[in-house]
Amino acid sequence: MSLAAALLAADSILVILLMSSASAAACATAWNASTAYQGGAVVSYHGHNWSAKWWTQSETPGNAGVWADQGTCGGGAGHLPRPATT
Repeated sequence: MSLAAALLAADSILVILLMSSASAAACATAWNASTAYQGGAVVSYHGHNWSAKWWTQSETPGNAGVWADQGTCGGGAGHLPRPATT
């Protein structure tokens, strides 16, 4: 008899908590409006890493379709809180 079957047979409840040590990725170099970025370039802006889909310059991550959000980042050059939206 397996442990799980034995516990169920004994009217016991087995609780397994999975702990995740995952944390936010490190922030890439901060986005700069005057820098030209090639497709595939990764920058950070307001606490998120962003990947350029094609060549871009002066298009703000999060406000332009050229940038793909790669998720939150923590620490590093571009770690700034996201501005409040109204």
